[in-house]
Amino acid sequence: MCHGGQGVVQWSREWSRKLTSFATNIREGGGWGQYLAGSRMQGAKGDRMRGQGFPPEVIMRGTMMDFPLVLPVLLERAGKLFPKVEILSRKPDKSVVHANYGLFYRRARQLGEVLNGLGLRRGDRVASLMWNHAAHLEAFFGVSCAGGILHTLNPRLHPHEIAAIANHAGDRFLIIDDTLLPLLEKFRRDVHFERVIVVPYCGAAAPAESLNYEDVLASAKGEFPYPEMEETAGGRGAAAGSAGERSGTAGVSSTKVCEMAIAGRVCVRRGDSPDERGQVQKDRAAATVCKLEVGGVETV
Repeated sequence: MCHGGQGVVQWSREWSRKLTSFATNIREGGGWGQYLAGSRMQGAKGDRMRGQGFPPEVIMRGTMMDFPLVLPVLLERAGKLFPKVEILSRKPDKSVVHANYGLFYRRARQLGEVLNGLGLRRGDRVASLMWNHAAHLEAFFGVSCAGGILHTLNPRLHPHEIAAIANHAGDRFLIIDDTLLPLLEKFRRDVHFERVIVVPYCGAAAPAESLNYEDVLASAKGEFPYPEMEETAGGRGAAAGSAGERSGTAGVSSTKVCEMAIAGRVCVRRGDSPDERGQVQKDRAAATVCKLEVGGVETV
């Protein structure tokens, strides 16, 4: 019993020395950031880290969950595995529009293709001034999967605040519901959108110089290769205005993927077994408001 106790003490002291030495190596090597970078270094860089005293077993690249969390992955999964899952939208006249992930998949890709054809470059901002419906979900994925950043403008803000936020973000394009065109007219002269794409949500007349959303999608040729994307690529969303006109928030691609996986909007499981939120594929979840911060949008 006594021998066993001494063995534990000796083992504890030995590991204490190892941990102390390990912490010293990290501190002298530039801190945790340098250590984590060194754990992925190969070749000459790895040799330098070894020379600084890092244990050989940590000079390696971890491969667990080595997969980029980018939105095209969710778009492909939704369109190919769950094409018949419904997306329901309600119009102001109380009528319900039925769509599904298969249609959403095709239309989101069409939007991305046409935007690239209109000159959208990687990192360009596309503003959306829309309510909570299927077309906004298409824009969320179409813009992001084309390499752009969807900038969700809050229609509840004052017109001059919306204009200031759009100008500060450098929005090049605007996708807007026809029901919100009167709001756009209140600040149209204060913004510099190159293209305005109008979603015929309720059939209201659109300005002559604008593009019709449905015509835009119809012009796609079905040739839309995804650009190379990193999960650290960001999206930008307007804040609620409480912190000033130019306040904003940013969310990276991986965050959006995780949010949607948790929300169960796209990544639903097959079969009837409940997922993490107690939902199953055949359930319907109603999103009551748009998520206007961090470039997010939730649609049934």
